[in-house]
Amino acid sequence: MATSTILGSVADLVTQIGNKLSKTLDTDVLIVDNNFNIVGEINRYFVQHSEVLMESMVGQVIITQKSMVIPDKNEYEICRKCAEFKECQTSGFIGVP
Repeated sequence: MATSTILGSVADLVTQIGNKLSKTLDTDVLIVDNNFNIVGEINRYFVQHSEVLMESMVGQVIITQKSMVIPDKNEYEICRKCAEFKECQTSGFIGVP
């Protein structure tokens, strides 16, 4: 069972904030805690993830604790190595710890 985090304990508030971000930026939003648990997911265009792996873009933001902007997934090696690269609907990515 996943260990609860502070972010996970306020999941309703997180989802509300995620909805506002999604509407403002006109994009999908995925909010993940430090234990790689999806706390909030707002899908405007497609379903993003069933789980978050350390090797993913989101996982790298959590591990490095650094913001990441990927304007084109074709230029990002972690994406190109992914087994689901050709099926992935993500075109760009903005991640903030």
